[in-house]
Amino acid sequence: ERLAFIRHCRILGLSLAEIHELQIFQDDPHQPCNAINALLDDHISHMRSQITALQALEKQLVSLRASCNNNREVDACGVLAGISEGSLHQQ
Repeated sequence: ERLAFIRHCRILGLSLAEIHELQIFQDDPHQPCNAINALLDDHISHMRSQITALQALEKQLVSLRASCNNNREVDACGVLAGISEGSLHQQ
């Protein structure tokens, strides 16, 4: 049962530290769950930041892909030129 709980937490993207904290709460079930809600709110915020970063990365990749068509030779590849120019934005 405990391993299944850990597996479900990992599927939700929770870190081992977050899972450990949740297990501490499980072991003392007669306390308010405010801290659990706060932990999950923090995790949601972190996930939203990751989603935003991934969306920005996707835009960069789409832009790179649009810089080249299939009829070019490698030495004229817009993708390779774009990467080499360092025109990518750091997150």
